[in-house]
Amino acid sequence: MPENKLTDKPKKPRKPKATKPEVKAEPNPVGRPSEYTSEVGDAICGRLANGESLKKITDEKKMPAAPTVYRWIRTYEEFRNNYTRATEDRAGHMFDDMLEIADEGNPEDVMRARLRVDTRKWALSKMIPKKYGDKTALVGGDPETDEPIQVTDDRALARKLAMILTGEAEL
Repeated sequence: MPENKLTDKPKKPRKPKATKPEVKAEPNPVGRPSEYTSEVGDAICGRLANGESLKKITDEKKMPAAPTVYRWIRTYEEFRNNYTRATEDRAGHMFDDMLEIADEGNPEDVMRARLRVDTRKWALSKMIPKKYGDKTALVGGDPETDEPIQVTDDRALARKLAMILTGEAEL
């Protein structure tokens, strides 16, 4: 039978390990914070109000992920109110950015500056449409008095619209 070198050697006695006093330390937080605290909520809202995007904030490892923030908005009324005010303040920063971009533009960067301004205009129109969105006004009626068209019954309205669409009548 062949000799097995691993099992034929005598085992050395092991030295006892030195025992360290047991210290119960606070465990390091694992992952991103997911429980709402007013401190984290205030930090997020403060950064939003200063012009940062939620994506930039939630991309940081020490901040909660975006789905967590959206859950907090749905769950905590105080945070929802603060978040709403912060996004309105952020819109003011974006507006100021547009003016700065336009004022500091130079001939070489006209297209880039235009893109930056147009992107901010679009974002503002979606974030706060009442303030920054396109206004739609309905005009028409009597050209002399500018009174609106008065329609008292649905059939008359349908006839009038059909006539306008077919070109038989004008507004």
